[in-house]
Amino acid sequence: MKLTQRLEKIAHSVPEGSEPVDVGTDHCYLPVFLIEKGICSRVIATELNRGPYTRALQMIKRKKLSECIDLRLGYGLEPITPGEVDTVIISGMGGNTILEILERSPLVVNKVKTLILQPMNAVSRAREYLIKSGFKICDEMLVYEGKRFYEVIKCEHGKQKIEDEIFYEIGFVLPYKHDPMFSIFVKEKIARFKKALNGISKSGYAKAEAKRKTLKTKIQKLQEVLTWL
Repeated sequence: MKLTQRLEKIAHSVPEGSEPVDVGTDHCYLPVFLIEKGICSRVIATELNRGPYTRALQMIKRKKLSECIDLRLGYGLEPITPGEVDTVIISGMGGNTILEILERSPLVVNKVKTLILQPMNAVSRAREYLIKSGFKICDEMLVYEGKRFYEVIKCEHGKQKIEDEIFYEIGFVLPYKHDPMFSIFVKEKIARFKKALNGISKSGYAKAEAKRKTLKTKIQKLQEVLTWL
């Protein structure tokens, strides 16, 4: 099974020998890869929509992996029994959707050892939520694919040291991995925040002014990050 670079990064983040669930599996590419590469011997996959569920089922049957991949129809982690899996993988969804999935199944989340998440947006909010919910970010990966950056977050239960809130934006591990793409990633964030800043009306409204101040602070801190890379 050939994966995109993004999915391959996620796959190789899965602990060897773990019992994961791939939430919103779509075509079931990731579970098939995990089984075929010997990373896992059993994978549960969930899918909400009937169409993708049918495609995933066809993939499993074509690969003759029905004994290894348990496909279930349902929302997020709701088809999972607490303690049934030790790793949760959620990728290719909006950050707010990922957080909603985690919030709706606290008993399952409390029993797992590892979360591997790849939010399509609202990544800083996801990091903040995870840390405030008692998770420690143990690894992060940056993937450039299809002319955009993707961030993969791997975390476990624990306490995260927060030196500055700017790390919600740039990651707690990424700045120290010496990834040659990281500086480009930071520059893109600066450009995006500057565009947002220019788009805010200078109306004098308190909310608009507060937003302007927040964006200016983030831009300044990100520029400081570039100086020590």
